[in-house]
Amino acid sequence: MSESIPVYDSCRAAISVQVAFRIGFCVIVPTDHLWTLPRGIPQAAVVDGAGVWT
Repeated sequence: MSESIPVYDSCRAAISVQVAFRIGFCVIVPTDHLWTLPRGIPQAAVVDGAGVWT
């Protein structure tokens, strides 16, 4: 059955695998970093007038 699907030797398959792994990494690492920010930094930003989108 796997021989009928030509994905093993294709460039699309390699790109798809790389994209799938990179998206997970590029979402989890920055999210983890944001959770480690001290509570004072977002509070100071609010005091300075920063909003959600600024």
